[in-house]
Amino acid sequence: MDWFNVFGLLIVIFLLIPNMVYFYLNKNKPMVNKCRNNVIIIAEQIGRYGSMALMVFNIGIFGFSFRTHESFVFYLIINAILILLYWMFWYLYIRRNGVVFSLLLAFIPSVIFILNGVLVSHWLLVLVGTIFAVSHIYITYQNACTD
Repeated sequence: MDWFNVFGLLIVIFLLIPNMVYFYLNKNKPMVNKCRNNVIIIAEQIGRYGSMALMVFNIGIFGFSFRTHESFVFYLIINAILILLYWMFWYLYIRRNGVVFSLLLAFIPSVIFILNGVLVSHWLLVLVGTIFAVSHIYITYQNACTD
């Protein structure tokens, strides 16, 4: 199935699991977005859902393949490392909170989306991932620094 990337789906699921755990643990606390820039908020949502969808589905624009077997192995290894780091920083964030952990939790998925786009020659994913990165890191910074 050239249109479906099972590894991309697994990566997205592994990115979502700690978020779901965090929201479950904080289900009684109100979540307030302190960013008031609606353009940035909309860009983040487009980037987030667009990146997740493009990680999984090839819509037929700008390729979706590995150049060599080695690039596929690199793809698997680098994603495993980034997911493990992401989970580790979530654990530390839940225990300690703080601006640094917040920004790392915004940065790692951004790197995953952009890097995956580059590795599979999916340039639309690179574009949408970049939109997500800029807006998500900005919003995270706004939320973390105004506490």
